[in-house]
Amino acid sequence: MSVTRRYALVLSGGGFKGAYQLGALKYIMSNGIPHGEGVDTNIKFDIIAGVSVGALNGAFLAMNRFDLLEQLWDEVAKKGHTEIYTSEILRVTDAVSGTVISPDFNAILKKLLPSSLFGTIVHAIFDKEDVFKDIGKNFQAIKGLADNTPLLEKLKSLVSKANFPPDVTYRCGLVSLTDGQYYALGPEDFDTDKDLQLAILSSAAIPIVWPPTPKIKLKNGTTLKNLSDGGVRNITPLGDVISFIKARAQTNDEWNIIVINCSTEQSAASSNDFGIADVALRVTDDLMINEIFRNDLEAFTKINELVAQVEKGKQTGKIAPDFNLMDGGRVLQRFNIKIIEPDALSQVGSTLDSSKKMIQNRFKNGFLKAEAVLKAPATDAKPWA
Repeated sequence: MSVTRRYALVLSGGGFKGAYQLGALKYIMSNGIPHGEGVDTNIKFDIIAGVSVGALNGAFLAMNRFDLLEQLWDEVAKKGHTEIYTSEILRVTDAVSGTVISPDFNAILKKLLPSSLFGTIVHAIFDKEDVFKDIGKNFQAIKGLADNTPLLEKLKSLVSKANFPPDVTYRCGLVSLTDGQYYALGPEDFDTDKDLQLAILSSAAIPIVWPPTPKIKLKNGTTLKNLSDGGVRNITPLGDVISFIKARAQTNDEWNIIVINCSTEQSAASSNDFGIADVALRVTDDLMINEIFRNDLEAFTKINELVAQVEKGKQTGKIAPDFNLMDGGRVLQRFNIKIIEPDALSQVGSTLDSSKKMIQNRFKNGFLKAEAVLKAPATDAKPWA
């Protein structure tokens, strides 16, 4: 029986570090994926799942519009952060040495203080309780440090349900801050292009930095509220991909999974004098989301290696042919997997560094790491086809 080789793609989050994924994907699109019998060219991923910037990159790949993805990142490299977001309370400068972000204190005061204070001092002196109440209300109204409307406008012009082919499974991961649930959603889950676009935007919304999406309506009539980056929950796109493979796998399918992670294995020390934006990014992206992704990936690879050892033991006669590793009554399956990720923090920089130099640096390093990983010979610990 002939084997049908299929490919699934897992894309992590990472803000502007997503340019690393672009470089890795560029290598794959240009050179194909090697296996035991040669090289598969003209690669088409049957399943694509991502969170945060991975959901954004994955959407263009699922639509078979890698050209638009390259164009988007080229525009970011040339024009900087304003292609993705703006801010009324932060000063953002995409300098040659990197992106510099600092608070705009005058803008922050205007956001927090009642407008009446700018017309009279009497109100501040004799009616302090009302002033404090107004300040509290104004603070509550601030949903994020920045506004990602520019990214939404791009999605409106480039993404539509009709552009996703039916034979490709695409999922973006997002979390509802209202019910605390993780949702892996695709084009078929929505009636309108608008709701699909908002879902991708929500997945890319790092908490605190960008505001959550107030609501998204699903095709089944359900309304999800206050949606944000799917990476904040202990469920990764890798789990989504495994579930979809099991649901659609045929007996002659050989599934190969490629994981492109934007973050390094170890979180580097930081000398930042942490402000609120730095705290948000350091906790949610550099530490929490990366740790969640890392833990799930390590658990998967350990189980995968154990199953591979059992299969090898059966082939050599050291293990009985009817022996299987089980989990909850199900036979555990081995998957071919390749993991592409940076070796050092210097290869990807910080999450919100949108400078041209760093975008280009990420692209180059992603390309080179994909080449190194895909050309590396298979071992017992890391089998590939």
